[in-house]
Amino acid sequence: MSRGPDAGIRFLDRTVDYADGAEGRLLEILASVSDLSSLSDELAARIDDWPTRYHLARERSSLLRPLSIDGRHRVLEIGAGCGAIARYLGETGARVVALEGSPARARAAAARCRDLDTVEIVCGALSSFTDDDGFDLVLLIGVLEYAGTGDDPVDPATFLARAAEQLRPGGSLVVAIENQLGLKYLLGQDEDHLGRPWSGIEGYPEGGVRTHSRRRLAALLEGCGLDHQRWLYPFPDYKTPTVVIPDHAYLEPDAPAFIDHLVGEPVARDGAPGPLCDHRLAHRTVLEAGLGRELASSFLVLASAGPPAHGAEPDPATLAWLFGGSRRRRFIRHQVVEGGVTGRRIRAVGPGRLDEPRREAWLVQRPAKDEVFIVGETIHDLAVAAARRRDAGALASALAPWCRFVDRARRPAEAVATRHPYLDGTAREVLPADHLDLNPANFVVSGDDLAFVDREWLAEPVVDADLVAVRGLWLLARKLVGDGGIHPWDPALGVDEVTVELGTLTELPAAALLDRLYPAEAELLALVTGRDREAIEGDLGWLRSQRPTDPEVLRTLPLARLEDRLKAAANDLALERRERARLETEVAHERSTAARLAGELSATHLRLAAIGANLEEVATALGETNRERDELRTLVHEREVERQRTEAEADDARRRLAELEAEAAVLRGWRAAFEGRWPVRLWRRLQRIVG
Repeated sequence: MSRGPDAGIRFLDRTVDYADGAEGRLLEILASVSDLSSLSDELAARIDDWPTRYHLARERSSLLRPLSIDGRHRVLEIGAGCGAIARYLGETGARVVALEGSPARARAAAARCRDLDTVEIVCGALSSFTDDDGFDLVLLIGVLEYAGTGDDPVDPATFLARAAEQLRPGGSLVVAIENQLGLKYLLGQDEDHLGRPWSGIEGYPEGGVRTHSRRRLAALLEGCGLDHQRWLYPFPDYKTPTVVIPDHAYLEPDAPAFIDHLVGEPVARDGAPGPLCDHRLAHRTVLEAGLGRELASSFLVLASAGPPAHGAEPDPATLAWLFGGSRRRRFIRHQVVEGGVTGRRIRAVGPGRLDEPRREAWLVQRPAKDEVFIVGETIHDLAVAAARRRDAGALASALAPWCRFVDRARRPAEAVATRHPYLDGTAREVLPADHLDLNPANFVVSGDDLAFVDREWLAEPVVDADLVAVRGLWLLARKLVGDGGIHPWDPALGVDEVTVELGTLTELPAAALLDRLYPAEAELLALVTGRDREAIEGDLGWLRSQRPTDPEVLRTLPLARLEDRLKAAANDLALERRERARLETEVAHERSTAARLAGELSATHLRLAAIGANLEEVATALGETNRERDELRTLVHEREVERQRTEAEADDARRRLAELEAEAAVLRGWRAAFEGRWPVRLWRRLQRIVG
């Protein structure tokens, strides 16, 4: 039998006509899924805007995880909304009454908690609610600020007093609310409820919704007799916190460095117009001035009349609770930082088993963690600071320890049967499997030492050394581009181009590996977050095309960053003007030179004309010469023929002469023989005698 929309809801005589328009869609989503839990992968996959994120995000429950709530406790949540917090409370085993004034929201809360027998949904106003048993904890999560609105507006003190009336002796009122003087408001971001800056700073001159400063909220609670107060500070806010810092952590000797290291990004921006300056740097300054608690963006307060008796107080030895970003349920890991006489340690505390690796396809998570907590600046922090000085040399120096660490861990690649997105057959050198996440933010500089922390993710058996190193540079480039392009290169460069520049500084082949990096990163994010692969690829494609000059980037930048950009642009403009003046001088010189060359060219044309005329005469003479040459060639040929004929005749004459000489020689021989005969000799003597 199907349940009606009001099934499981107890209605009071007065309800509140309030809805933000998302309730109907939430009901459809909640009816379509089987996993309604606070860490539901199904619900997280349906998040696509702020309302669905606020009501369905896994991080909503992180706000109360520092409290030790369990089956011993009876809890009242006033203003339960669509049931995100009530759902978590029911999962702890606590007996929960979720009081919600809006019927539309109460229906969504009932749908969210429909499989929890320990959660009762009550729809009605607080002024109409009564309960004789009382509660160990009464929760006001994002509710107190609306006390002065609606059909029954009351002042905050009266509203708190009504809520406190529901407490058992030793019970605590739990209040989560934005800080009227929160850092994000001081830095010019819109007031969460009114949508414009400075409303709270001005004291809410419009009336209606209002938040409170730390001092005023403490006084309001004390005015209700709740003088025993335990303060915690969720970051970036109480709605979707990733870090919760207790009050006593601000008393640590190195509190500014310690809390800055833990919190990182102290302000939730969510695409809103940027603050006046870099919120992390401003937060560090606030911490150093001892004003961190006064100017935290949100508060979480446990207040009771004297010491509490419920046993749900946070562990006093814990200095921080860390919840990380949005992950699939199987990969969620919560951590605590604990203090002690031997120093600080960071320890994983669940959820789920921590004593064995968690595997999905090629990815392995090592959830167990219990190690010394190291405070110091990260390579990421040092690199960003150097980049903001536009000093390429300082940036290279900041990255140098990281590069040396990577180079020392390299080893030649060997043939392996296993392949994954961060290892294919092209790898020349590899790194150990737990070096997958070489994000410079995971390298802490402590004195002369460099610590590689949080080796949570593995890709077995090894990873491509160059590819995972370029991924680390790419993560840094995303920060530099997202912060407005404040770095040593052209401020208009996109993420890919800045990654390539960082690769040049570190001698890593970034340009050659970016096309491999994006599909590998998409597969990694799909495994960790459970988001649709195509949606992730679309986001990465947008990121790849993003430039600091794009309007959607500029509108979120801190004004100080825009001023940096403006100064850089002014310097560039001055350089361009000087270059233009130089070029104009060169152009004038070139024009003078061109005029001179034009005159010389004209004279050259005249000379060429004269030369042309001479060439015609020369051509005529050359023609005549050619004819004479041809005639001479003919005559030479004839003379050659005559010479050859004459030589032939001479050869014949010489041959005839040789023959005659031979005949003469014969005759001379014959004559000599004749003269030698005695009758002839006698005859010759007689002639001489007679003569």
